[in-house]
Amino acid sequence: MQKIHRNEDNVAIYCRLAQQDDTCMALQKSVVLDYARKQGYTDVAIYADDGASGLDFNRRDFKQLNADIAEGRINVVVVNSLDRISRNVLEIAQWIDEISNKGVTLLFVNEPEISISFVEALETL
Repeated sequence: MQKIHRNEDNVAIYCRLAQQDDTCMALQKSVVLDYARKQGYTDVAIYADDGASGLDFNRRDFKQLNADIAEGRINVVVVNSLDRISRNVLEIAQWIDEISNKGVTLLFVNEPEISISFVEALETL
């Protein structure tokens, strides 16, 4: 995990690639960080799992992000897209529900219209 100065909003970005690729990871970080800054978040923590499958949550920085959320150190998470969190739609819905219950706001670069009603609909599957 790479840390940048944090503001009072305690913002994090999360990036993941299944195949380790420094160039693609740098691009993903840049895109997500740029989006976060356009939302007014200038100081963020960066969590990134390069070469990590989206089939489970057993990823070093993803686990650290969750630990920091549990400790109240993060209350806004910015991610490029849903599939960066997981390839399992039900796992995504459960995770979003868990962090929402902790007061965490989740923003997506490529799916800005996702709302809690979407998550609730997924949970009925």
